[in-house]
Amino acid sequence: MGFKMSPGTKNFLRKLHRWGGLLVATYTIFYCITGIALNHRKTFGYFFNRPEEVFSVRPTDTEPLRRLVEQYKDLIGQSEDPTVIKIKESRMVEFLYGSHGKVRYVIYPEEGRVKRIEKQPIQPWHFINNFLHKAAGTSSMWVFYSDLFCIGLLGITLLGFFIFQYRTLDFVMVALGVLSLFIFMGVS
Repeated sequence: MGFKMSPGTKNFLRKLHRWGGLLVATYTIFYCITGIALNHRKTFGYFFNRPEEVFSVRPTDTEPLRRLVEQYKDLIGQSEDPTVIKIKESRMVEFLYGSHGKVRYVIYPEEGRVKRIEKQPIQPWHFINNFLHKAAGTSSMWVFYSDLFCIGLLGITLLGFFIFQYRTLDFVMVALGVLSLFIFMGVS
């Protein structure tokens, strides 16, 4: 006993599945390749070349800078040095503490105002991002598994391109997939 489907409905669903698959194949390939690259971003130097240029400058006294930092640390009530110090628009100083500026103090000296901003995770999105999605800080087994899964998905998707007998509409759907990917990525 099974679900009976009319031949017309069955044919329509086959076409919908085929054309939908061809439309999203570009995205599948894109996400598999970028997923593997992101799993190994350290291997790729975080996707940056970092040429160094070393040159000499006149030695300067760092004491005025140290006093400035100590002055602002006293102002905000912190004893430890910030992870990052930013000076913005020549009128604002930011002290960032913790990983990725978890706590940040934005100091407006001319206004006599300090803004403290603390990043607080929003659940369940924080869990999904940090536990389920990120490869950074996960075990090498998870990276291996996700790479293997991406390679398998990539292989199945590419294999799908070779088993069809293509019609004009099939090429149109693949082209629409590629075009939509470039449009949504902002590449034109």
